[in-house]
Amino acid sequence: MASIIAVLNMKGGSGKSTVATNLARGLQQSGGTCIVDADPQGTALRWDNATPEDSEMPAVFAASLPLDERIPALAKGWDYVVVDGAAKAKDRTRQSVQAADVVLIPVRPSGADIWASEWLIGVIRNRQRMTGGTPEAAFLISQQIVNTNLAGEIGEVLGQYDIPVLDGRTSQRVAYAEALSVGSTVLDMKPSSKAAAEVRKIADETLNLTQTTTASTND
Repeated sequence: MASIIAVLNMKGGSGKSTVATNLARGLQQSGGTCIVDADPQGTALRWDNATPEDSEMPAVFAASLPLDERIPALAKGWDYVVVDGAAKAKDRTRQSVQAADVVLIPVRPSGADIWASEWLIGVIRNRQRMTGGTPEAAFLISQQIVNTNLAGEIGEVLGQYDIPVLDGRTSQRVAYAEALSVGSTVLDMKPSSKAAAEVRKIADETLNLTQTTTASTND
């Protein structure tokens, strides 16, 4: 059975597609991985169209409503499914939470991103109460500016929501934008870079979250 990892935040520009594409590539090291583009803007699909024909990048599929039915159907035969969520779309976001085993919430070090995630946190908690803990959820700090006060303080601010914060973060690096624009990832274009190290750390932590979910299901 596939582990479904949804990358969600109601705020546009929080880095969902960058996280989703790079994370999916990182998870490929551990099993068959695909991406489900749940965003009408279709950024992941455009990324896929830019990918060279001989590429080994994860397959990308579009998903129609209702996502809580379509995503599990598309997940059959895969080990990991990464959902690239939509901004400002409550129905799509709620249905993605319904389908997910793990939800990652990318937030930039800004009040606007944190405030925009509050509704999503409520949706996650409601489903956790109904299921006994699924989906696992964690904040992922994205597009931080290294060595700034905001980057250092945001972890403490997020602590008030009683949701774990991943140790792995993405930073504002040109490598991410360059990779996305040509249908690649930082793991492929710059495998020895700081950006690639960031992605590997996030992928490892995400795998740990999927294993927690699997253990809870087996119990």
